[in-house]
Amino acid sequence: MKKSVLSSVLVATFLLMGCEQSLSSEEVVTEVKANQETVENYQAVIELAVSITNQDSGEVIQESNSDTEIAFDETNLDNYGTISASDGTNTMEQEHYSIGDEAYLNINGQGWMDVSAQQESLFQNTGTTYEHLVPIVETISKVGEMTEDEDSYIYSFQGVSEELYSVLESPYSLSFGTVPPNEVEHDATLVIDKETLIIEELNSKLSGEQEGHELLMNIKHAYDNMNKMNDMTIPQEIIDAAANPQ
Repeated sequence: MKKSVLSSVLVATFLLMGCEQSLSSEEVVTEVKANQETVENYQAVIELAVSITNQDSGEVIQESNSDTEIAFDETNLDNYGTISASDGTNTMEQEHYSIGDEAYLNINGQGWMDVSAQQESLFQNTGTTYEHLVPIVETISKVGEMTEDEDSYIYSFQGVSEELYSVLESPYSLSFGTVPPNEVEHDATLVIDKETLIIEELNSKLSGEQEGHELLMNIKHAYDNMNKMNDMTIPQEIIDAAANPQ
């Protein structure tokens, strides 16, 4: 009898814990929006790839990609990052520091430059900070569906959505030529951490057709070390190198 009662209590406790861990889609969106204010700093990786392919021959006519790694402090806009970009012919490597009221830039290893006068336009007016991704959560929750696993809430959407195109357009500089947003196909997933209710990763594949060509854009935006970053500083050797260019 005691064993039976104990088993019932354990089952009830397990079910209660399970109920406490699961939120509705609307509740997840509400919590993500509320928790936006708790996001202070993070590391992020943003991978973008664009291609134009001839549908008859299968030939890739044009392609480009960029990989960005950045450490960002939302409280003061301090950031450090690297960008590697290619258009199939030319490549570009960039590294920068933007700390306090100072900014330094090195392009293709040509040497460090003091670009403090352009700091705001170059490194602070970015459309891919965390606050710009929060509206994507609400939009994909309306057009897509939510599933969950042990650690995450996962929103997914396949199909056409002008609303989703609109919230992706500014952060990722979407450009589909003459293809209107209501003809662009989406295959998107957005992952929310269950414990913190903060965005972990966005993956989006967008495609469209224009005059016998397929336009394709892949986006991957992932966060790491959320609110675990130390204060950033500019190495003295970089300041010295910019002051005394070779």
